[in-house]
Formats: sequence, structure tokens, C-alpha cells
Amino acid sequence: YIALNKGKNNYILFAHIAIWTFVITATTLLLGYSLFWYHILFVLLIPHFVADYIKAKNLLWCKKLSPKTSLYIDQSIHFIQIIVYVKSCHQ
Repeated sequence: YIALNKGKNNYILFAHIAIWTFVITATTLLLGYSLFWYHILFVLLIPHFVADYIKAKNLLWCKKLSPKTSLYIDQSIHFIQIIVYVKSCHQ
């Protein structure tokens, strides 16, 4: 439901992002990393919302590229987010 409707409704998009952020945060907490609210907000939550909003609304790079390429870019952004988040929590 969320995957099908996150492009149609910003509340559903935010629910998707909140669930994803919670899972990443809980996983890093269980792995013993230190958590900082500003890392959660500025590394996970906000960039994920921006990237998924762009993809869902077919803006910026999504206009010019194939859906498959847009998906690869979107997933790469999320992968980079996780790397940056884990590195920032490891300090």
C-alpha cells in the first residue's frame, strides 16, 4: 500500500520515510552505535524525503532518465545515507 501510494500522498510518503528511518536507527542502536537526533534528522529523514519526493513527483533528474535509472539513483542516495549515518554515529 505504502509503495503504491507514496507518490500520491505526502502523509503516506512521510510514513514510508518514518518507518525506514526507524528501522535504520533501531539497527544501528542494536549494533551499539551512539545515536544523535540531528544525524537522524539531517542524514536520514530529510534527505530521504527530498529524494523520494523528487522520484515520486518525477522532478529534476527523474524527468530526463528512465524509471530504472531513476530507481538506481534513488537507491544509491539511500545507500550513501546509510554509510554517512553509520560513519557519523561511529565517532
